[in-house]
Amino acid sequence: FSLRGPQQSCFYEQKEFSSHESQTVFQKVLEKLGFSFSSSLKAGFWGLTLENTTEQTKSAETQKSGKTSSEQSCIFNTKYNYIPLASCFIHKDKLKLSPAALVDLKHVEIILLNNNERISLGNRIAKFFERFGSHANQGPLHFGGVFWWKASAEGFRSTKLTEMKSLMSEAL
Repeated sequence: FSLRGPQQSCFYEQKEFSSHESQTVFQKVLEKLGFSFSSSLKAGFWGLTLENTTEQTKSAETQKSGKTSSEQSCIFNTKYNYIPLASCFIHKDKLKLSPAALVDLKHVEIILLNNNERISLGNRIAKFFERFGSHANQGPLHFGGVFWWKASAEGFRSTKLTEMKSLMSEAL
């Protein structure tokens, strides 16, 4: 494979959350899905996975906190900057299975040759896909990073929400 320049542009955005849990879920999803998730945010598909998860978190949090949520508030802000540095494609003829994957496939082959072990075949195949997946990513593979800035305020009265938002924006 050969490295090329980035195929994506830099992405900078700020998000506001009402709980630490929803901020953490957002960060984990962005870390796992990267730019494809950021693109879907811009395209307006935000509500599919993250909003459902966030709403469940908010509901559980509201049930736990009870009456105190109306008296005290919290707010979390996250700014992030996605910076792509390079990309690459891996050609099909260069893709190879790892030694561990080859060993597992040999075990599957042995089970296939022994007709009396058909029951364990399904289990062995399921374990293979759990461990190694079902697809090999040829690319583009993107290299770069996400820089995070976070600010939070907790334990203030809801009447001070506007003031706290302003202070957090200044801090970031």
